[in-house]
Amino acid sequence: MIGAVILAAGASSRMGQPKAALPLGGRGHTVLSMGASALLVAGVPRVVVGAGAHPEVVRRAIRVRDRRVRVRFDATKEKTI
Repeated sequence: MIGAVILAAGASSRMGQPKAALPLGGRGHTVLSMGASALLVAGVPRVVVGAGAHPEVVRRAIRVRDRRVRVRFDATKEKTI
């Protein structure tokens, strides 16, 4: 099975807020939710979102209620280099 990985693990220290949670396209969508939705519509059978520095923000930003989308968090990778 071929799936997709969306990397949303960065701290976004220069931006001041997680990029994945930025609004995009109106109607409550975020950068992350639009990306995940586009992959599912394109027929990707499984999407894994890698969360790191802001796991709860990433979970809220996903906004896609589909069991094919999973958020994975690695506590040892809280800060990216």
